[in-house]
Amino acid sequence: MAAILIIVPFACDKSPMESGSDSKSAGEGKGGSMARMTILGDYLYAVDGTSLKVFHVKNPQSPQYKNDVHIGRDIETIFGFNNYLYIGSVSAVYIYDVAQPQSPVLISTIRHVLSCDPVVANDTIAFSTIRSTSECRFNQWEANQLLVLDVSNMKNVEKTHAYHLNFSPFGLGLKDTTLFLCKGDQGVELLDIREVAEKDSHSLNPFNQITGTHAFDVIIHENLLMLVGDDGLVFFDISDLYNITELSRIIPD
Repeated sequence: MAAILIIVPFACDKSPMESGSDSKSAGEGKGGSMARMTILGDYLYAVDGTSLKVFHVKNPQSPQYKNDVHIGRDIETIFGFNNYLYIGSVSAVYIYDVAQPQSPVLISTIRHVLSCDPVVANDTIAFSTIRSTSECRFNQWEANQLLVLDVSNMKNVEKTHAYHLNFSPFGLGLKDTTLFLCKGDQGVELLDIREVAEKDSHSLNPFNQITGTHAFDVIIHENLLMLVGDDGLVFFDISDLYNITELSRIIPD
């Protein structure tokens, strides 16, 4: 299934500590972890198979192409948070500093086995899934994992530990201290990131789940969760994480 992106520009009225998916910039984009473009401030960043494209979009009616930064091979996903871009490829996670928005600078590279790897992050921790599907050219002995990355020092990002999964993981989402983990036909698991971050933890213990619909990726904006899957686009009220309510769904023809 092709990656799907929804971008919703708006003025940010919350601090990054209130939501793991929010940016400090005046304008931002809301996209899923499988997205191939994101907005930070007045700039849109998009990835193709090998490079990062930079566009100035302060005037949406007249976007301006500004830069093309070569990254490497098999680039798949991009996630923006604060002044950083987390870019996933089949073999690594690349982190770029965009303090100078038109000139992204590579500051960290985290290598992993050949696999698909969407990424989400907050100020101190990042999560990435890798899964064993044929299009990801996987190592069958090490695929299907949830990676935990320490990003408290952006110039020395470390993989602290990984969870081996008995299912193929897809996209991810963050809201406050909750990690949403997409499981394809098995729906979505909700996990407490404080427990997931424990190095001595050997298994994931979801405190809730969303079932009854295919889950490829999630997009979170405040108390609204948009779930993208084979069943279409499904909207949920997540104001109470223990009592999630489906609001509506758009079913493809």
